[in-house]
Amino acid sequence: FTKYFDKLLHTNNILKKEWFNNLDDRVNNLSKSNHVDIFKNYQIKGLSKNQLSHFDEKGYLIVENCLTDKLCDELLSILNNLAESENLNDTSYKYGSGKLQRIYHLINKNKIFQNIILHNNIHDLNDHAFDRETLHDKYYLSSLHANILSPGAEEQIIHVDAAVPSPLP
Repeated sequence: FTKYFDKLLHTNNILKKEWFNNLDDRVNNLSKSNHVDIFKNYQIKGLSKNQLSHFDEKGYLIVENCLTDKLCDELLSILNNLAESENLNDTSYKYGSGKLQRIYHLINKNKIFQNIILHNNIHDLNDHAFDRETLHDKYYLSSLHANILSPGAEEQIIHVDAAVPSPLP
């Protein structure tokens, strides 16, 4: 990947440092904005105190109609195209029986995923769940991936995607 990425930058006369600085600027501008384009027709006000209390009590929260059907269809279409592209380019990551496919680093693959992580509900729930006195950010979203289970794929057990001891302390 690194070789391909460097060749792409070289072919387009782009310095790597400038490319990363530009990316940083774009992400910072997105995170500072109060309005995200993909939500313009469906402005989310954020989570209510009742919803956050339900999360505290039950450990989960279902937010009905959080995303519009149109947006979900667009996300599915983009994911299907990415999966097919990675399959055709022989760059897909298949695991388990081979009927499971993970698409890594979605934030880098389409701007729509950059916008999704800025959703008010995601911010409100994380801000609440990780609320504590700290000298740094309460949380950060380090990755956004998709998992595609093809017909006949084996069931997945509930697990934590982190390097923590098992069983969980």
